[in-house]
Amino acid sequence: MIFDQNDIKVTAKSLDPTGSIFGATASVLIENNSSKNITVQARNSRVNRVMVDTLFSCDVLAGKKAFDDITFMKSDLEKNSIKDINEVDLSFHISDANSWNTILDSEPITITFE
Repeated sequence: MIFDQNDIKVTAKSLDPTGSIFGATASVLIENNSSKNITVQARNSRVNRVMVDTLFSCDVLAGKKAFDDITFMKSDLEKNSIKDINEVDLSFHISDANSWNTILDSEPITITFE
């Protein structure tokens, strides 16, 4: 588990260096135990301490779970000669899926892959 706050949990499941045509992917499980529908987005992402763009926006209904992938852009990885992903740093922006009002912005989270 990499995040657990406000009845919302995120667990990192796996890393696939060739996960999509856009780049490497980290699979996550999001549990929304709150009473609101939420949208979870990744922000301020770094791979091996280098800033990279990510594709990740996941809607999760109240009381439900969702399995989704955070994609790290292949062009950024190639531009920075990143072949192996050892560490990912990111923050989550969580908002109300209906109003887009911010629920919270997480502190930076570090995920280490071996």
